[in-house]
Amino acid sequence: GLWRWGPGLPKLFADRGGAAAHSLGGNLGLDANGTLAEVTGAKNGMRSGKEQIPIAASNVSLTQLAECHFLTDREGGLWIGRKGQGLIHSLHGRIDTYGIKEGLSGDLIKDLFEDREGNIWVVTVNGLDRFRRQAISIVTARQGLSPDSIRSVLSDGHSLWVASVNGLYRVTDTSVEQFGKKSGLPSNDLRSLYLAAPGKVLVASGRQNGLAWMQNGHVTTLPAPSGENTFAIAADGSSGFWLSNRESGLIHVQKSGKAEVFPWDLAHGGAATAMAFDSHRNGVWLARPRGDLEFFERGAVRERYLNGHENFQNPRNLSVSEDGTVWLSSNAGITRLRGG
Repeated sequence: GLWRWGPGLPKLFADRGGAAAHSLGGNLGLDANGTLAEVTGAKNGMRSGKEQIPIAASNVSLTQLAECHFLTDREGGLWIGRKGQGLIHSLHGRIDTYGIKEGLSGDLIKDLFEDREGNIWVVTVNGLDRFRRQAISIVTARQGLSPDSIRSVLSDGHSLWVASVNGLYRVTDTSVEQFGKKSGLPSNDLRSLYLAAPGKVLVASGRQNGLAWMQNGHVTTLPAPSGENTFAIAADGSSGFWLSNRESGLIHVQKSGKAEVFPWDLAHGGAATAMAFDSHRNGVWLARPRGDLEFFERGAVRERYLNGHENFQNPRNLSVSEDGTVWLSSNAGITRLRGG
């Protein structure tokens, strides 16, 4: 059947053929034939018709579904980036598709992101596209952004920051600026970004002790210890931040600049691939490569939830909602932890 999440409690809708289905958000679902459909109610099940859009040419497995990128925007619209098949946008019963023919820089979608102004940014293998009031702004190598090199994207409300293997880019309505080693950054090969305050971005590069602040066009290097691979950055609730670094471990950098390093317990996998600060409990959640979830507080792991599903590994994103619910996405779907 098809599960629908929110608003309210989850609901299960049986589909007429009894085939498996996957919830994508709002009233939309993906059935076993790789078809996007609208859920109209428990009695009618899944409604076929013009609203159906094929996600793939054949049946969609969980692995294939994981290769799609999903985003629900502030207006309730659903964006789906398909592997090699462009982009789908659904809002209020209308479904539009975009590809190279419609102006996208590429059909292979690598990531989707909504900034504070409501712009939708689409990362493709050829560049960076922006949807704004139904218009597409494309940033590619012609505008200074190297293709197929994007590692991390974030918005500070005024600019879009892009970390790539060829430097840091700041994208505005009128310009694209590039920063790299010549600008004072530790390296051109950048891995992660973290927004500490409007206009103040922490940049983690792919070299030893490669941390730096970028603010108002000026770079300030950070002496905090770190290895070459910083997988994730999270707040700490006190103007400091946490780093998940493969070589060094879990690193807490305080506002004063003092750093504490906690080596990884390799018995439970390598460095956390995703992190999120929990303001309710004043600690940080860690997602380990095997899919295990840990809560770290006062210098130690206080809780550990082992992954019981073989396919649910390689976590990608971790977040904590306002009610304290922890959400984790991986290569096989989404899991939820409530009430600790």
